[in-house]
Amino acid sequence: MPHAPRALSRMFSWRAAGAAATAAAVAVGLVSLSAPMASATPLVNHCGSSYSLLKSFPITDNNVGTGTVRGYIDLYWSRSLVRNCAIARPVNGLPNPNHISVGIARTSDFVGQDDGFTENYTQYAGPVSVYAPSCIEFYATIFYGNGQEAGGGETNVYC
Repeated sequence: MPHAPRALSRMFSWRAAGAAATAAAVAVGLVSLSAPMASATPLVNHCGSSYSLLKSFPITDNNVGTGTVRGYIDLYWSRSLVRNCAIARPVNGLPNPNHISVGIARTSDFVGQDDGFTENYTQYAGPVSVYAPSCIEFYATIFYGNGQEAGGGETNVYC
């Protein structure tokens, strides 16, 4: 089960079904492919035409502490809707990406949205969005290979 940083964990709905699915996938022992790391999967705006890309934040190894980039959290902004939107995606060549998840919330009250915590997404998670006239936080995880985990996120940003 991925662990969000303490402040971020309040915004996610960690469901028992998601924990069971993730544990089962890891327990089965996922087959590791030896594909080399490549560029990120294509950046596609699934948020909508009124959203513009703010930045792509790295999702890195958090099991072994190498900091190798395993994916990205693409953060978008819609001025007309006053909303932020996030999508999580793996890099190309990542062996067996699975259980990709992403969440976003307002920092002020932790109201937000998450996706993928009870699913087994293999290409991307999201879009998730939140009405955000002030600070936001977001987090994403990707499981890959033989049960390895990568994560990333930020708190108190775009205030």
